[in-house]
Amino acid sequence: MNKNITTLILIFSFFSCVRSNAQNYNLFWDKTFGGDSRDWSSVVSTNISGDIFIIGDSQSDISGDKNSTVCNTLNPNSDIWMLKIDVDGNILWQKDIGSDSDERLPRLFHLNNGNKEMLFSCFTASNIACDKTEPNRDTIPLLTNDYWLCLLDSNGTVVWNKTLGGDNYDDYTQITQLTFGEFLIGGESNSPAGYDKTIPNYSISNDMWVVKLDNTGNILWNNVFGGDGAEYLVSIIPDIDGSFLLAGSSSSDVSGDVSQTSQGSLDYWVIKVDNAGNKIWDKRYGGSGVDKCNYAVRTSDNGYLLCGYTVSPLSGDVSEAPKGIQDYWVVKIDSAGNKLWDKRYGGNGGSFGTWAAAANGSGYWIGGYSNSSNVIDVSEPSYGGSDYWLLKIDDSGNKLWDKKFGGSADDYFSSMLIGADSTMMAFGYSDSGSSAIKTAPSKGWMDYWMVKFSYTDSTTGLSHHPELISEMKILPNPTNGVSSLELNLTKSTDAKLEILDASGKVILRSEYTFDQGYQIVQLETDKLEAGYYFVRILTVGGSKVKKLVIIR
Repeated sequence: MNKNITTLILIFSFFSCVRSNAQNYNLFWDKTFGGDSRDWSSVVSTNISGDIFIIGDSQSDISGDKNSTVCNTLNPNSDIWMLKIDVDGNILWQKDIGSDSDERLPRLFHLNNGNKEMLFSCFTASNIACDKTEPNRDTIPLLTNDYWLCLLDSNGTVVWNKTLGGDNYDDYTQITQLTFGEFLIGGESNSPAGYDKTIPNYSISNDMWVVKLDNTGNILWNNVFGGDGAEYLVSIIPDIDGSFLLAGSSSSDVSGDVSQTSQGSLDYWVIKVDNAGNKIWDKRYGGSGVDKCNYAVRTSDNGYLLCGYTVSPLSGDVSEAPKGIQDYWVVKIDSAGNKLWDKRYGGNGGSFGTWAAAANGSGYWIGGYSNSSNVIDVSEPSYGGSDYWLLKIDDSGNKLWDKKFGGSADDYFSSMLIGADSTMMAFGYSDSGSSAIKTAPSKGWMDYWMVKFSYTDSTTGLSHHPELISEMKILPNPTNGVSSLELNLTKSTDAKLEILDASGKVILRSEYTFDQGYQIVQLETDKLEAGYYFVRILTVGGSKVKKLVIIR
């Protein structure tokens, strides 16, 4: 700015504190996307060209960010809501894809065919309407769910779609492409044999139901994997020979495809399957309580990392005692399913692991959500309700770093994207308004919420934008009158200055253009009540925060 001294008169009150990890963390922005109803996010992903897509399901009509109506306007249900955004979180285009009933919980897969085509799978309760061209597979239409598979072009337009199902519930789908161009879609089914499902379940409970399709969506084979209890599928991981790993959970004892006895009421379960749909081996992992796998990823040694949560005591494969009500539980296995190690992470409340990825260089990222506060593995207090909770661990599962993102209500993490420049976009859905880390007000009941940040650890190969504020001070601090915010900038930059109150709510936000060098912003504090305040400066290089104490 042209003037080195700017006066700000602050008119609201009270704050909390700023926590650790600042030396390893830069916050760039957060974005809220939503309409006037419920918008639940599922996945953030990128194609080979670096285009960024977010997808979930939405009940919102035209409102807020949503510019298209749901298919059934008389009785609004969920449609799939997909957005393409740029690196700054701006919406480039969006699509509402659905039919006359609910479409929910999509998974997105980018085809490597040079045309930037995409597949998404979800579950549907719809008949033929709008984007859906095939009927519900059930005897009593619209009362049960089917798989729904859509091929999209690079602009999100439906090229073709397929409905797959039996005569009951077939839902919670996963999607991937095999080496030879075929597709696999799988999920959970309690349908008997009939319609597209030619193999009966092992029991009346859910089994994993997997369908192999050619590149135009024609069924090549389908098979059921399970036992006498319930099975839940969360990840399909293909191998170069056309085989694949199914990962999820099982409550079955020895029966069907389940070859090991139950450790507790629910265990992690993985099954290796060949290209023809035949079981090669299966393994289970758990303690004496509930252990639910929510995600699996291949590791650089051709093994797998399984992520979810546990409520088990120290027992069975669970090698550590509980830390909270529920804890993240991560299990590392080799290519044959042998357990190499397990680790649990948590605080004093509930922590639910939902996602994992290999980090650049070494180690892993673990994501989920937690309502724990500032204890044991959780290094920061709760912002309110559940918060995104991210962990960086080393190759042996030792925690290196953790970070929470949240507002004053509930925030649920679903997935994260690690960009080509090693910046990260943590994605999920939020019930919070403008408070704490979240800068935008709620647009409806639930909104998509994304946070872009960087983690700076030279041992991982992760990079970050140049830090633009080399020094930041508030003097005097504490103060009973006027204080000065002193900044030293390495280059000219646009910036936002924010003041947060005791609840973490942003009560003042101003934009500036700072020149390179030493700058002073005077803070008029004589009208503030005694207490604590949070002063935050955000630039393209990240954010810096200082606590301001007012005494009277």
